[in-house]
Amino acid sequence: MSTKFARLAFRVEGLWWRCYLAPLHGMEGATEMAAIRMTLVHNEETKTAFMETMQTAFKVMCEDVFGETPTFPQLQQAPESERS
Repeated sequence: MSTKFARLAFRVEGLWWRCYLAPLHGMEGATEMAAIRMTLVHNEETKTAFMETMQTAFKVMCEDVFGETPTFPQLQQAPESERS
């Protein structure tokens, strides 16, 4: 999920699945947007609702800050260097 400036990054960190607003390449300078317990993410409906909420927030932010609507391409695995 990205624009030409930023992307959403979802990461498993211990008991939490965190969503970050991240630069296009790497996680340096990323800002945490939200977190949800992993036990809730195991329910596909809850996981989908969380992702859709984060995508909506990202879309609103991009339209407000950058004046453009982001695209939401297929999910991609994070590079090995970004995996927790």
